[in-house]
Amino acid sequence: MKLGPKGERILRIAHKASLITGAFGLVWTMAIYNASIDSLPRSPNPATGNIYPLNAHGMGAYQTRAQRSHLDNVYHGSWALIVFGFVLGMIDQ
Repeated sequence: MKLGPKGERILRIAHKASLITGAFGLVWTMAIYNASIDSLPRSPNPATGNIYPLNAHGMGAYQTRAQRSHLDNVYHGSWALIVFGFVLGMIDQ
């Protein structure tokens, strides 16, 4: 597919930007994950909504549904950006 020099440049920038943003999102997910382990309760607490388990190398904690959804959304969105970046890179070849 021929895009012209300007289109190829935009494609290359989008490719690199999505890969970098996706990688940053994965690092951010790990940071949230590790910070959550220290601050969340170690046993389920239905009164506060902390009933969704989070296991990190044998250390268990319990999150609310909103916290779990946020962590999952950032994680899956980051992988989607990385896959999108690889697809753009393959198109750019």
